[in-house]
Amino acid sequence: MFCAVGDRDKIRLHTVEYESESSSVVTCGGLCPGLNDVVQNVVYTLSDYGVPPESIFGISDYGVPSESILGIRYGLRGFYEQDFKPLQLTPEYVDGIHLKGGTGTSRGGADVKTIVQRINLWGLNMVFVGTCRGGADVKTIVQRINLWGLNMVFVVGGPDTTPAHPTISHHGTSCGGADVKTIEQRIDLWGLDMVFVGTSRGGADVKTIVQRIDLWGLNMVFVVGGPGGNAAAHAIAQECEAQGVICNVVGVPKSIDNDILIIDRCFGFETAVEEAQRALLAGKVEAMSAYNGLGVVKLMGKQSGFIAMQASMASGVVDICLIPEVPFTLEKLFAYVAEKAHCVAEGAGQELFTEGPADVDASGNTILQDAGLWLRGVLKAHFGGEADVKYIDPSYMIRAQPTSSNDRVYCKILGQGAVHAAFAGYTDCTVGMVNTHYVYLPISTLIQAPRKVNPGGREWNRLITAINQPPLS
Repeated sequence: MFCAVGDRDKIRLHTVEYESESSSVVTCGGLCPGLNDVVQNVVYTLSDYGVPPESIFGISDYGVPSESILGIRYGLRGFYEQDFKPLQLTPEYVDGIHLKGGTGTSRGGADVKTIVQRINLWGLNMVFVGTCRGGADVKTIVQRINLWGLNMVFVVGGPDTTPAHPTISHHGTSCGGADVKTIEQRIDLWGLDMVFVGTSRGGADVKTIVQRIDLWGLNMVFVVGGPGGNAAAHAIAQECEAQGVICNVVGVPKSIDNDILIIDRCFGFETAVEEAQRALLAGKVEAMSAYNGLGVVKLMGKQSGFIAMQASMASGVVDICLIPEVPFTLEKLFAYVAEKAHCVAEGAGQELFTEGPADVDASGNTILQDAGLWLRGVLKAHFGGEADVKYIDPSYMIRAQPTSSNDRVYCKILGQGAVHAAFAGYTDCTVGMVNTHYVYLPISTLIQAPRKVNPGGREWNRLITAINQPPLS
């Protein structure tokens, strides 16, 4: 029996150590549609509970005040990497981010007065401008440069903003040749424009994270991540208890592959299926338009083929669907292909071309061989010049998409539910939909194993019936 999602009659967050609420939001793993939606609604709900966002000037290099909502940048390592200063997340800051994909850089809405204050506060002598159209008051610009004490201004633009000659000198100093990498590092470090939290993969130093939580006085940490991110949240919650740090750690399950146990579906999955259909349709058109054409489309799915299965079923244009859960042989595959559109999940057929022990990435996940490129290669090798193989890999385009309407509503409920859990005093838990009901679950129940397609189940059998796919094993 799981607890239903929602606010409680009594708030059980206040403690002797922390008289006020302070929180942080961190996203882990790869991009997934809906990340911005979840973060936005966590911030909105925290604000509704009365967690006040402090002024950005209250954040020093790592002397973070209490009573704040912090965005931890680039995953869990943002807790302790000196170059990744936490961001202040206010309702105004996250306004509109749900309209953009990913969880990277946001555009627009710059507060010029605040930017100038920051330039003065930080003693900057370099400013990297944004973009706009229209004439500029050059005399006023020069006056401002003199007033602000700037000695370098980089202008990126077209023919109207850049000179005909590649180099212009002033006082013997050549303009141009900027170190772009350093510029990007400083933009990140100084928090210029509207940089959002970002995400990353890889192992985290849990003890150091808990020390930072204690140092900053955080009593709520929201972790948006997949199986690895939720495992990290579980470890953080346990380490908080071991160190005597009072902090409610709440997870929000995120997996574009939809491979988290018990949860009906993960946010972003529906959006991914919708976008994947565009690639499948393109693969089918390419296969039909070429003489002896074969279309191969690789979709996400390292251990679970839910996206490939659902997109193939929905699109109605796929002739063969290969997923990690269902083995196949090349002999039967070759015998069936002819002007076909193939949908292959990235983890399919690994046993056919992986030799020796597989390597693992920083998160401990097995590094898979590229099933899509491999399949294109074996098809070309088998059929020689008789086949025209077209290969499409839309993975990163799908990951960066804004959410569909259903996913957007789902993300709002998850974000609000996570905050309700923290204020109810729950920790080491996550929020999700189980049998169409929104509930709180112990994180430990979700991270035991990946959820997989059942080859003998109804969903897979409905697909192979719909596309008339024969047994390939």
